Amino acid sequence: MTRRNVSRVAGPKVAAPDQVRCTGCGDFFRFMLHHDSKTAPLVKIKDNGSALALVPNAFPLPVGPLAGGGSCDATTAACVDCYAANLENLYSNFAKGAAANLAALQHLKTCGGQSAVVAALVQCVTRSEYLQRAHGVTRPSFRWHSGGDIFATWYGRAIRAAVVASPGVDHWIYTRDIGKVSSLLPAPDNLRVFLSADSENYRKVARAATRHGLPVALLADDAPAAVALWARIAAAAPGVSQAVTCPASGKYARDRHPVAAHVTGLDRRRSSAVPGGLGMGACIACRLCLPGGLDRSITFLLHGGKARPGAPGRLGAAVSVRVSRAVVS
Repeated sequence: MTRRNVSRVAGPKVAAPDQVRCTGCGDFFRFMLHHDSKTAPLVKIKDNGSALALVPNAFPLPVGPLAGGGSCDATTAACVDCYAANLENLYSNFAKGAAANLAALQHLKTCGGQSAVVAALVQCVTRSEYLQRAHGVTRPSFRWHSGGDIFATWYGRAIRAAVVASPGVDHWIYTRDIGKVSSLLPAPDNLRVFLSADSENYRKVARAATRHGLPVALLADDAPAAVALWARIAAAAPGVSQAVTCPASGKYARDRHPVAAHVTGLDRRRSSAVPGGLGMGACIACRLCLPGGLDRSITFLLHGGKARPGAPGRLGAAVSVRVSRAVVS
């Protein structure tokens, strides 16, 4: 990882709201929070039906294996169609910001120790909570991660510490890493943890989910594939909870509504989401994955690069683009 990845900020002796100071070297770092319209509690619906998040409540890291500059240490062949890889290819600022987040975390750990990492993540959550409440959100939420994964156990422990330090915020996370998930456990009451499964890793993920008492988030190409995979999961680990399908990748994706499938109206109904109006992300409207949601596993049907054959939203392409931009050495 090169030093230019780190988003250092020259200037004031006291950090601005979006800056974190390393207790080791004294440098300032700026972390990017993601304006993710699927997770945002408030969005502006554009005239063409797409949506723009008005507040950021998601934390991104770069996708792909650690050796390629990513943060995902448990990738499988199915990850070639990662939706976050598509985001990195479509939006260069998102890719650069996610990489800078990872580099800053690694610097803080090396230079300032675990307490510096925890302080940085607490500040990120605090900033998001402040912005959400400033927009009238009474129940703030925070998504780990809109891209990437738990790349180290010390990072997982820092996430858990940030969750504990923000009891007024509902947190949720999906992770493919069955080894590092223990760094989040036991999960605080305001954190919901899912283990991510696909056609390649479902057996070991299902068994780990049963062992830890966690729900599974399954990615499947379509409904028939999901039925078949859940049958295999049930055979491998009978203790896994029954699943429901994410509405954004299920019924909302097929309802022919003029607004993007990952958005609802402010009353949490699809019918009230109209071009030119305000709305919220489907995650906040549904709340299945958030603390207090149903104690169920979830199915995500096909989304991301694989839904558009030949599109640049594939994991290999995302890593290649990141290397070519010299984001990794």
